[in-house]
Amino acid sequence: MITDAAEKKNNIEPLSTNEAYDILSDQRRRYAIHHLKQLDTAVSVQDLAEQVAAWENEKPIEQLNSQERKRVYISLYQSHLSTLDDEGIVEYDEENGMVSLTDAADEEDSVDLGGRRII
Repeated sequence: MITDAAEKKNNIEPLSTNEAYDILSDQRRRYAIHHLKQLDTAVSVQDLAEQVAAWENEKPIEQLNSQERKRVYISLYQSHLSTLDDEGIVEYDEENGMVSLTDAADEEDSVDLGGRRII
């Protein structure tokens, strides 16, 4: 999805309050953003999915079964990461399977969504 990060950054407009609430209404998206903020670096979709699955199932990563991992991975891969990327919250490199917070999301303790700080 990312072809030129600088060009993309310049084309992102602030989100409306409704858009922000819509994006953050999904727990998996909130977990993904939270984990990326904790790591402060790019992470593989697989590693991100494992951590999100662990939080959702309230168990350590080592105790997750393949179905729990797969369910979250597919959801992130097919839907959530591209949504967050389209809105300028994360940079999602589908080709390499890596995801990271954008500079705007990483600079603050919260995400600037249309003038409001969330997360």
